[in-house]
Amino acid sequence: MKADIAFVVDSSGSINEHDRGNWERVKNFAKSVVGKLDVGRDRVRVAMVEFGNEGFVQFYLNSHYNISHITEDIDRSDCLAEMMGRGRNFVQLSGADPEKN
Repeated sequence: MKADIAFVVDSSGSINEHDRGNWERVKNFAKSVVGKLDVGRDRVRVAMVEFGNEGFVQFYLNSHYNISHITEDIDRSDCLAEMMGRGRNFVQLSGADPEKN
């Protein structure tokens, strides 16, 4: 079977708002689906896009052609809201005032 599957996942602040483990659940779900696919260049191709206030391509359909590389990339993905929070903290620690810039 040939197919292109894209996981488009919510990575905004609300994903972990009520339960800090939700982002890990999203990643585990994606990995469990990928584990059942016949992944390959001419078979099933997989991509992952995260969205919050903006979109971010974690990996493209032509990035990986085996399950282990896809699941490793999913494992490496961070919740965008947490990444943005770390960026804001860095800006504040550096003395910049994001409200004035």
